[in-house]
Amino acid sequence: MSEDAQAPALDFSPDTDVVPRRRARKVIYSPSDLTVAEKTALIDLVQAGVDVRAGERVAVTRADFDNLMSLVFGNDWNTSIEISNLANFPPRGFEGETIQVGTFSRTQHEPRSAEETPLERREGAPVFLYIKPRFTRQDFWFSFVDAAKKKVSERYVDLRPGATLTDLKAELIQHLDDRESERVRSFNSASLLIIGRRRIARFARVGTFNPPNVLARDLPKRLVRVTRTQEHIAAIGDSYKNEAKFESGEEVETEEEEEEVPVEPLAKLIVSEEL
Repeated sequence: MSEDAQAPALDFSPDTDVVPRRRARKVIYSPSDLTVAEKTALIDLVQAGVDVRAGERVAVTRADFDNLMSLVFGNDWNTSIEISNLANFPPRGFEGETIQVGTFSRTQHEPRSAEETPLERREGAPVFLYIKPRFTRQDFWFSFVDAAKKKVSERYVDLRPGATLTDLKAELIQHLDDRESERVRSFNSASLLIIGRRRIARFARVGTFNPPNVLARDLPKRLVRVTRTQEHIAAIGDSYKNEAKFESGEEVETEEEEEEVPVEPLAKLIVSEEL
């Protein structure tokens, strides 16, 4: 589905597991304690979660909504329970990431060392491929290391049968991408959980006399998309180059920013700045 295609909103009007009304400050224990209007006012969270996961705008399903409700009401949460604060997305780290790629073909003794060769550098011990980004060059530096992350000479390495160094480098980068995908997924899930709980806690506090509204802080603006390793390195490398040009007085090329067009939520939300 194209980015400008409008996915259909979910229709909760046929639902029987809803309440027609609810007094203010009545505790909400499950999705069944919500009204049709309140469920509808949560659809944009579902849409945001689905879109950021897919990388494009897609249609949400009832299963997507039910998954969000399972997340929000997990661990027997209800609106009488305190809600934790929304965390910031931590910066991405690279150094220290390795995958095992082979073993020591023979013991690599330490030259002119009186110490006994450690177990991790003896024949048959595992050898790992280590990665370090070189941001200014927009590429990576790879090295063989032992279990203690001490450099290993290539001539002491027996690679996995049938594997080439090119394959192993690609595997390590894929490992980084997989780890980053999981990190982003975990952060987005935690964010949706907290935002969903804060909205529902507000619904419980104000009751249903007026249409449901949400606070501006509880819009899903902080969800993160996955950035692949190569894209991340290139972006940081470009910033380094532009910084160097700026310091030297050279003209810095900048991309023309696209005008931000707010995406209308599937459900027409009433957004309030009030607490």
